[in-house]
This record gives sequence, C-alpha cells and structure tokens, in this order.
Amino acid sequence: HHAHHDHGKKNWKTYFWEFFMLFLAVFCGFLAEIQVEHYIEHQRERKYMQMYVEDLRADSLRFGRVIERNKQMLRNLDQLVSLVNSAVFTDSTIVRMYDLYSRGAGFVNFLYNKRTLSQLRAAGGYKLIRVKEVADSLIARDIDVDWNDWMRQRLHDNFNNVRDNGVEIFDEYQVYSHRKSLSADIDSAIDSVMMPRNAIDPSDAKRFSLLTNDRLLISKFSSSVINFSKVLWRYNRDLISYQRKCHSLIALISKEYAIE
Repeated sequence: HHAHHDHGKKNWKTYFWEFFMLFLAVFCGFLAEIQVEHYIEHQRERKYMQMYVEDLRADSLRFGRVIERNKQMLRNLDQLVSLVNSAVFTDSTIVRMYDLYSRGAGFVNFLYNKRTLSQLRAAGGYKLIRVKEVADSLIARDIDVDWNDWMRQRLHDNFNNVRDNGVEIFDEYQVYSHRKSLSADIDSAIDSVMMPRNAIDPSDAKRFSLLTNDRLLISKFSSSVINFSKVLWRYNRDLISYQRKCHSLIALISKEYAIE
C-alpha cells in the first residue's frame, strides 16, 4: 500500500492572496515602468529647453545688429526718394543717387535659428512640453517664424522690383568700372563691386550720368522704392517685436526649468 499525503485544500482566501500578490507585483512593475518613462520624457523636455534657450540667446545677439542695419537702410532709401524727385539733377545729386542705389538700397535678412524648433516638430510637436505657458509661447514663436519667412519673401519681391526699375535709370557699368578702377588687384576689385562698402567720392561726380531723364520712368522707380521702404519698415517693426518676445521667452524658460 502506498501512503497518501493530504496537503489540504486551498480555501478562497489563499487563492485571493496569491492573486493579490501577483497583481501587486505586476502593478508595481507597471508603475515603475511609467515612472522611468516619465523621467526619460522629463529629461528630454529639459534638454530641448536648454537647447531652445541657446537658440534664443543666439537670435537675441543678432536681432540688434539686423534692426540697426535696416534702420540705416530705411534712412538711405528715404534720401534716395528725395533725390530722385529733385527738380534738377546736378552732378553731385547724381553721384549721390548712384551711391545710394548701388550701396544703400537693400536690407538685411534675419534668419531664425530653427535647430531645436525642427527637432521638436520631428518629435511630435509641443506635447512634450508640460508647462502650458511655455508651450503656448513656443507655438506663438513658431507662428512668428513662419510669418518672418513670408515677410522676407515679400521683401525680396519688392527689392527685385526696385532693381528692375532701377536698371532703366542707372547704368550699372558706370559703378562697376569705377569701383574696379580703385582696386589694386582683380580679387579685391570683384569684392568691391559685389560688396561695395565705401561711398563713391563726390569728386568723381563727372564720371556718372543717368540713362534717362524721363520723369515717368523716374516716378515709377521712386514708387517702387517707397513700396519697398514700407515693407522693410513693417519687417523691421516685426523684428523689434520678436526681439522683446525673445527676451521674455528666455526669462520664462530659464525660470521654469532652472536654466542658467
């Protein structure tokens, strides 16, 4: 005969506690996994914010330079409009018009630093950002970046219009040959022509003449300069607003994420 061992039957309490302990182990593991995921996400969020502040600080340094250069351009454009609408074109008036047209009728682009912005977009937008005020500010800046790109395109279009009308009045070769004649070698000559930095000397006035005195063409050119000035003024005003927002956003992110 074989001995029979009776281990006793498990009651419902035993089953309940076994199930509860198993459930508790799985649940705790689940909580631990969530905590790890949250920690990783928070670390990613902080890293993005540190990078974003670096981008903002880089933009902040460039804002002032670009704004001041464009203010100077606006003064140049204003003077050019006044001169082309003169009743009489003297030699000194013409040489100054050539100088402003060749050297001062332009603008300075502002290109946002989009490094972190592009990475955030690729990572799924701003859902990673927990602080609502920061997320809202970043979304607003995103809109500003797109608006800035659109305004820059308008500037380019209006600037091209100025140039298209300007070639009817100003002889580019006169400026080209004059600047080349002042250079010691071909490389510096090309640099001087492509990126003129120095004003044309008024004593060289006799070397310059307009292609036409047709008042209709001159009026058309003047109108294109005025329209370009309007767009540039609006663009620069937006840059001043972006500069203030940039400083505020740096302060906000630095405070919320304890970034120095």
